[in-house]
Amino acid sequence: MTFEERGGTTLVTWHDLYPSKAALDEALVTGATSGFGEQFDQLEDILSGLDTGCA
Repeated sequence: MTFEERGGTTLVTWHDLYPSKAALDEALVTGATSGFGEQFDQLEDILSGLDTGCA
């Protein structure tokens, strides 16, 4: 995961590497990747509640 500041906002890029296409296909079929949206929503909630001291 990388965080990059862009014009006052933060771009978050998720890098997910699977050892093979078959492993990726299995993760997609089983729903192992379905929680990413919720995880990013939770991260946003946590980060928006932090007092960074920046004005």
